[in-house]
Amino acid sequence: MGLGGGGGGGRNRHTLTPSQLSLVVSCIFCSLSVSHGLGKHVEFVAPDHVAIVGFTWQWTGTFAILAATLSKTSFAVTLLRVLDGSSLRVLLWFIIVTMNVAMSLNAIFGWVRCTPVEKTWNISTPGTCWTPGIYAQYGMFAGGKLLSPAPTRGQR
Repeated sequence: MGLGGGGGGGRNRHTLTPSQLSLVVSCIFCSLSVSHGLGKHVEFVAPDHVAIVGFTWQWTGTFAILAATLSKTSFAVTLLRVLDGSSLRVLLWFIIVTMNVAMSLNAIFGWVRCTPVEKTWNISTPGTCWTPGIYAQYGMFAGGKLLSPAPTRGQR
């Protein structure tokens, strides 16, 4: 069967394999962040490691967004094969393009939400950042959270 799935010549391999590699890179950066103190209370992180944790965590997020985007695109390419000749292909192409633009902007916004950019991962750098919550709200939008039903009482 292989990475590209069965029968279709592995056409989605061009997005699935980079997605998997991006996930591995994201995990490597996550491990680096943890090894420098991510997960500990800030008072237990060496002061010279705080910026390193922030910087490696930025890369973790960037590659995680890339992995999710490529994985969703890979699945959509599979659907395009199933919908061969269908009028739903136009809608699916719209979804693919819109999702890729929204998720790419999410990755970019993660880096440019502060001026200078270094302030994004190093809070001791003088500068300004977006109002807290704006980036998180956009991330939920880009990831499709606004289209998902809200959990009700008793759900986790």
